[in-house]
Amino acid sequence: MPPFEPIVTVYGPMVLPVVPCHRVVRSDGSLGGYAGGNHAEHALLTLEATP
Repeated sequence: MPPFEPIVTVYGPMVLPVVPCHRVVRSDGSLGGYAGGNHAEHALLTLEATP
């Protein structure tokens, strides 16, 4: 039995929300913490906001 199987059996199909790290912003609303840098984080957020 794989080590995660008992957990899946107990919790079943519960889905945990996954937030991409470039969408996480600091408590003051500024960008930061994305490993790709602030420029890349801003570019990704802008790209996602474009319809």
